[in-house]
Amino acid sequence: MEAATQNRISVSALPDRDIAVRNPPRAGAATLAFQTGAWVSGIEAFFANDALSTGAIHDFAKPLRVSRSALQKASHLCFILTGELEKGATLTNIDSAAARLMHGAIRKPLSLCDSMLTAAPLGQDVWIAWKTFTIESLTNCPAFPSFVAAAESDGIDFLPRKLRELLANHSDSADALDLDAVLPRFGTILRLLDLVGEMLERDEPLRASLIIFAKVADRVREMIAHVNQRVLRAGDDLDGMMGVLDGASYMTSIELRKVLQQELFGVVALRPATTVYARNETAYALLTESLQQILASFARQVDSNVDIFALFPSFRSKLEQSVVLRRDLHALGELTRETEKSTDAKSVERLTKELNRFMEKSVRYLFYKDIETFERFVEEILENKNQKDLTALLHRFAAYVETLFGQVCLRAILEHHPFENPKP
Repeated sequence: MEAATQNRISVSALPDRDIAVRNPPRAGAATLAFQTGAWVSGIEAFFANDALSTGAIHDFAKPLRVSRSALQKASHLCFILTGELEKGATLTNIDSAAARLMHGAIRKPLSLCDSMLTAAPLGQDVWIAWKTFTIESLTNCPAFPSFVAAAESDGIDFLPRKLRELLANHSDSADALDLDAVLPRFGTILRLLDLVGEMLERDEPLRASLIIFAKVADRVREMIAHVNQRVLRAGDDLDGMMGVLDGASYMTSIELRKVLQQELFGVVALRPATTVYARNETAYALLTESLQQILASFARQVDSNVDIFALFPSFRSKLEQSVVLRRDLHALGELTRETEKSTDAKSVERLTKELNRFMEKSVRYLFYKDIETFERFVEEILENKNQKDLTALLHRFAAYVETLFGQVCLRAILEHHPFENPKP
């Protein structure tokens, strides 16, 4: 799938190496506890998710490096948290002693990683033994449940303020009551995804994000199961909010399947950093944008006059970008088909001008992985001097542009903005 994004990095800026621990921005004790809990509980979810952790690989040193990176991040965060708590910061269920216990539990499996990685390749039996040891070290720690709770609580506070105000103003409605138990789950998932978003924004190495995605997948499945139970209890009466919840459950399950089976499957074994970035960007956008669209539909159900651009200001720019991209892709596809029929100098010059204009403006609204493919096509077209080869190349390019156009038209943000062909 393809989606819009504004965060871009140059190919040369992408590091081609394993995840390294980087100092996180200064954060309060609650944020540090959330982040630590997300990483340690994400490791457990990662081990249980074969699609993310192993796939079809034979050298298990690759998932070991990914989990080691996550343990390093968790250890660093927990160390900072311990210092904050010792300085006087307070949390409800975590004190400095609990943080020290958690830090020690993280360090145990981490201390074994370097010696294990000297074995090449790492066999499945060793991987399974190390997984078991790591899970036992983490889950047997008395502080582990508190850190998991820190990663899964306060989801409602992460939702847009205007959405929370809307629900507060309609707290007596039946629809609001249906949402009380669902919205915190959405907030928790979005907060976890925000960790991946921050890694993308800071241009960090991204293989460790598989740990967070594994945690997200667990929370999404739990949320879907909860929603399905509520829908089942409603029976055949799926009017109003129950119908929206039923649709939300279905949509979320579809997007999660795309992410796990298409975008993130096999990423643990990929080496090119550009490919890892592209897959992560796609997975992040698919889940984040679909969840935001679902929240917008909830808000409309409670108040049909709600302004979704006030709930999610980024929607406006995404809508504008998507409209421009859809229009330009359609025009480019039409022009490419015309040039394919007649590759005379004037037609090729006109197409070249349009390609250059697209590359200067609209191309940045594509996904990173689509930009890379698009750029290769453009380079081949501009460099090709053989008329016969150019005709075949334009045929393939036109089919590719039509595919991109179709994918853009499927964007949820364009649901109420059907495409109007400018030609009569």
